[in-house]
Amino acid sequence: MAVIHSQRSAESVVFCLQNKTDAPAMDRDGAKVVLAKSSFGATIASFTVRPEGNGSTVTIQKGSQPATPRYRRCY
Repeated sequence: MAVIHSQRSAESVVFCLQNKTDAPAMDRDGAKVVLAKSSFGATIASFTVRPEGNGSTVTIQKGSQPATPRYRRCY
């Protein structure tokens, strides 16, 4: 699990992750959760995005396969 503090707003991070994963964000305890899945349907990673001041906090939990670096551009 990794925690990243981003200067981007939570809304822009979630919007970018939704575009990269082609998956909608889910609401969970005041945060947005976006799941990245492989072409086989296995979860690669889950991104939990919470607002923090002017930016956001992104918690990344990796699944059964390594996540690709293309998601790093979002945060």
